[in-house]
Amino acid sequence: MNYNHEAFNNSLNTDHISTYNRLWSKTRTVPAWLLIIVVPLISIKSPTFLSKFNALGE
Repeated sequence: MNYNHEAFNNSLNTDHISTYNRLWSKTRTVPAWLLIIVVPLISIKSPTFLSKFNALGE
């Protein structure tokens, strides 16, 4: 009876790991995630918005 439960948990864990591997790959998806974050920040033209990030570093 415990074997069925363990097999079910292992299949859920495998599904989670495969989803994680599809969304987080060093060579394929990490550059895409960085582009999604960095490109909007680069395109901001307001210096007051960007100067607020300096306060985080102080």
